[in-house]
Amino acid sequence: MDFADGVRKVILSDGRALSYTVYGLNSPSNLVEWNVFYFHGFPASRLEAALWHTQALAQKIRIIAPDRPGMGHSSMQQGRKISDWPKDVLELAEHLEIQQFGILGVSGGCPYALACAHDIPQDRLISIAICSGAYPISFGTHGMMFGARVLLSVASWSPSLVAFVMDQGIGKPSRNQSHPEIFEQKIMKEMESRPSSDKACLADQSFKDIFLDSVRAAFRVSAEGVAWDARLLAMPWGFDFEDIQRDKIILWHGKEDINCPFAMAEKAQTLLQNAKLIGFENEGHISVPVRYLSLFSLIDLY
Repeated sequence: MDFADGVRKVILSDGRALSYTVYGLNSPSNLVEWNVFYFHGFPASRLEAALWHTQALAQKIRIIAPDRPGMGHSSMQQGRKISDWPKDVLELAEHLEIQQFGILGVSGGCPYALACAHDIPQDRLISIAICSGAYPISFGTHGMMFGARVLLSVASWSPSLVAFVMDQGIGKPSRNQSHPEIFEQKIMKEMESRPSSDKACLADQSFKDIFLDSVRAAFRVSAEGVAWDARLLAMPWGFDFEDIQRDKIILWHGKEDINCPFAMAEKAQTLLQNAKLIGFENEGHISVPVRYLSLFSLIDLY
């Protein structure tokens, strides 16, 4: 099904709607060189993947970017777990008649990428890359923004409280069509404490528009899905990194990241078999995917 804003949806076996948008080469599977599933950050939505539309188009890559439950047009899934996500991805792959694919997880998409690496056979999921990944808080939160630590702590025991606070602070302004400037002002105010490399990215109007649209879509209905996403980030993920058997996993991370400190990526690299960590000096959380992901051919994921 197609919506007016370009979003599509598939009805899953349990009756939920999973929404997604296709970027890059939007053609039948037999005309596409590679298929990459893109897992968006937090709080964000499928619209984030628009950043790589032009690059993917040039390389004959199809990017399939789904909204996680409760965000965008995807139905809420009560009590969901990170380990539920691989089944949704496989149902979407079947719907699109995709046999083999890669996964790119950015920021809060990291746990979902690794859950797929854990559960989906390697003859189907043939490559995984993670950029500015959010890793388990058990890896250590030294260097993480105070606000992020508070959010994760509260979300672990009261996602309903997080949903209320986030909806008051971001959700309602994001849905205020009469005064969209209020939402933008709130987001930009929050960005003032970020590294200069991140703030520089937001000076680019095209990126800024994609960024704001992606966050706005996350709160399209409410903050419930976003708050549950935060809870899942804060709680045990349901699998051990050591149990993930892969030929290669690529990790890209900025050394000045204060959303997800670089030390967390280093810890992940030591636990994941055959993982390659590429660190970037003087780069933050946003700047790595915006400035550097384009330097890596998405085909290299394969």
